[in-house]
Amino acid sequence: MTEDEARAWLHDALDVSRETLDRLDVYYHLVAEDGVRQNLVSRASLDDFWGRHIVDSAQLVLLAGKRASGQWLDIGSGAGLPGIVTAIVTGAPTMLVEPRRLRAGFLATAVDTLGLTRCRVEALPIERVAPFPADIVTARAVAPLDRLLDMTRNHASPSCLFLFPKGRGGAEELASLPKRWQGDFRAISSVTDPESVIITATSVSRR
Repeated sequence: MTEDEARAWLHDALDVSRETLDRLDVYYHLVAEDGVRQNLVSRASLDDFWGRHIVDSAQLVLLAGKRASGQWLDIGSGAGLPGIVTAIVTGAPTMLVEPRRLRAGFLATAVDTLGLTRCRVEALPIERVAPFPADIVTARAVAPLDRLLDMTRNHASPSCLFLFPKGRGGAEELASLPKRWQGDFRAISSVTDPESVIITATSVSRR
């Protein structure tokens, strides 16, 4: 997906404003300048950053639906994917949890530069963040599904929506989820790669 195609998708699918596109462009340049140096993203992925990273993250807003204006929690945020992208697109309150100091520093700089006043960074493991009821929990390339649910279950509201981009092995990972986890789990094809999936979950409980 080219940058022009990605911008067109954002406009058509999410009706993003020119200001939002400009802010996403600022974010891209922050990652291009500092992200490669800190090994947040590969230099090769910058060539397809708008499709591979921005659209791939922004599609979660579509899946969030009416919940998108609620409290987001993104764990293992790294370069801010998907958390900073969804925060830019929605303007919703967002907590970015990133235990690695340098990466948390990058996130804090990005949040300040982008003027994301409703976004805050916690430089801690999620297990050390005080429990609170997030409406949406996201994580990209952080841990297996079983582990993600364990890590975040104290930070989810009763109606929480979990959104976990899982790549091409996601359907198999969902199929092998231990039976102790109950809820409405689905594997939805990604708009950026039909063979990759996003695992969505609601009404999650552990037996």
